[in-house]
Amino acid sequence: MSNSQKIDFIFGIDIDGAMSGYFARDSSERKNVMVFWSTWDRNMATEFNLLADLKEDFEEQYNFIHICIDAYETPEKTKSYIYQNRVGGFHLLPEQSNAFRKSSFKRDLKIRDFPFYVITDNDGKVMETESIPLEISNRLESKLKYFSTKK
Repeated sequence: MSNSQKIDFIFGIDIDGAMSGYFARDSSERKNVMVFWSTWDRNMATEFNLLADLKEDFEEQYNFIHICIDAYETPEKTKSYIYQNRVGGFHLLPEQSNAFRKSSFKRDLKIRDFPFYVITDNDGKVMETESIPLEISNRLESKLKYFSTKK
């Protein structure tokens, strides 16, 4: 099983604390793609299917971290969705209902639409964002190619 297919969970009460811990422990030297998403978005199955191809293409350069903003409502249903749709990568399922609303990512990056992609360096510093779904545009792929050549 390749890294792009493996499913791992990151645990945390809130998004900021969990991600700080993740970046502190990650020693892979890879950049990261954070994917903010929601279970109520009917288009996510298609988005994850398209994202699977990008993961395969960029698994050597990037870790993919999926952050389900409403996982606290039905964590078991969210996990089932992840497994059924074979969404490989890391998954953060925040335990607090207000975790996303209080997140510095939401506030600082003005996240309003989903999916929302955040490309970071290996220390978690934001390099770029993308809010246009893969079904509509290949802008995320272009950005991943660009940043994969940067040190």
